[in-house]
Amino acid sequence: MSNKFDSTYIKNIAEKFSEKIVKTHFSDFDNLVGNHILDLTESKQVNLFILLDIFSQWQTQLENSKSEYFDYDSVKVKEAFKNYSNEISKNIKLNALNAKKLIINAASNTILIHEDPNAFFTNFFNSTNSVNKTWLSENKKFFTVYTSELDILEHKLELGDISKGNALETINSLISEKSNLLEKEVEYIILESGEKPQVPTKDLEPSTNNQSFFDSIASYKSQKSEEIKVETINTETLQFTETEVPKLIKKEDVAENLSLNDLHKTQSEQSLSNHFSNQKVDNIKNSISLNQKYLFINQLFDGNPSVFEKALSEIENCGSVQEVTSTILNGYQKSYAWNMESPEVEEFMDLIKRKFKEQL
Repeated sequence: MSNKFDSTYIKNIAEKFSEKIVKTHFSDFDNLVGNHILDLTESKQVNLFILLDIFSQWQTQLENSKSEYFDYDSVKVKEAFKNYSNEISKNIKLNALNAKKLIINAASNTILIHEDPNAFFTNFFNSTNSVNKTWLSENKKFFTVYTSELDILEHKLELGDISKGNALETINSLISEKSNLLEKEVEYIILESGEKPQVPTKDLEPSTNNQSFFDSIASYKSQKSEEIKVETINTETLQFTETEVPKLIKKEDVAENLSLNDLHKTQSEQSLSNHFSNQKVDNIKNSISLNQKYLFINQLFDGNPSVFEKALSEIENCGSVQEVTSTILNGYQKSYAWNMESPEVEEFMDLIKRKFKEQL
């Protein structure tokens, strides 16, 4: 491939990107569980590569745990081992340190497979002792790009194992040109990291069935991703700061009714959404960034994403500002003791103002 990013540049991007994601998700929680990884970043490939890293390490650890004194080829042992493995896979838990390392690797690999597929697949095939059909079948489900090429290689492996060099040669012969499917995701990673774009150098919820969590990601891959609008991302406004978030006031201090004047309140400070303040919002849910989503859930809805989603659906179904005010906001304001002067409430209100902009 003719254009490549410098490896140091990729490392810096991945580290800064990881720091931001970890800071966002672990500000209020000590751990991250399995299903949340699928929504950890706005890059589907980054999320899947995190799971690939976990899966690969886990498979190695499982294999190393086998004792020479037991028959692991026994039908009953195989079945028991499979059930055990599937149950374990549905109970992933990451702390901030674990997550940071995994995100760095996943972001680096996402950039690498986009910019230099040959270098990525060289590392990929070198990560296993043997390139065989079982190994490839278990690992290729974590890819959103070059899936047809991996399918062809898997078919070739039905005839028998091949060397790492042969596998790489096969993949390279199948990749006629670099895929651009990850272009928006790579731009998103770079912008979120805060790194200045570099001119490339030339040739320098747990399932209740007995299925493994790692086998359930096929449906996740088939979901249509929301377009990452990198042209509107402002890394300064999206960055969380160390300033203390004002505490919520007590329920007895909350006003009985929320007036329409609250919807016209002049904000004393710029909110995260001010960049779009002159644009009408047709769908509030689609207008909320990932950072805003977690901010609202944690600060306004007591950490409950289901209540947050329910509130958005109810707001979407309202036909007027008056209806929103009387039937929606007053209820949540009282239930969760919102401080109407807090930045997060003002930001949420700003979205509603823009939703009903024509009525104001």
